[in-house]
Amino acid sequence: MGAARARIIVLGAGALVAIERADARMLALLVRCRARAVLFAVPAAVLAEVWRDGSRQARLSMLLGSPQIVVVE
Repeated sequence: MGAARARIIVLGAGALVAIERADARMLALLVRCRARAVLFAVPAAVLAEVWRDGSRQARLSMLLGSPQIVVVE
């Protein structure tokens, strides 16, 4: 058997907006993925597209602070 590989999900603008809007389906997906130690990648360009004001985007700010999130160039 081969070595286990990390699973990575790339989050696009739609996913980030859904998280900020507390979309139930998106939040449920995040919970399931976190329980399975899935990593999330957010392209820097996508983050720049959706970022407005960190003080008003609490959910998105908390998500980005998670050790399971990596912002990639």
